[in-house]
Amino acid sequence: MFWQDISFSYNEIFFEPNILFNMSLLTIILAIILPPLAVFLQKGISGSFWLNVLLTLIGWVPGVIHAFFTLK
Repeated sequence: MFWQDISFSYNEIFFEPNILFNMSLLTIILAIILPPLAVFLQKGISGSFWLNVLLTLIGWVPGVIHAFFTLK
């Protein structure tokens, strides 16, 4: 039924496991201190890496946020 699909999506969105449990401690530390390095080690030289470099140059906080979203 249609309402079961909606409740499944709701559970998927609001009860997703915490992002910090899916990453290693080293990855979390690198994502906070050097976000482009953390993205590079996980994704290589790709669009995500270059976007993270750009965001980190604009401001450190956008780079950190993008790193966590990319690495989850």
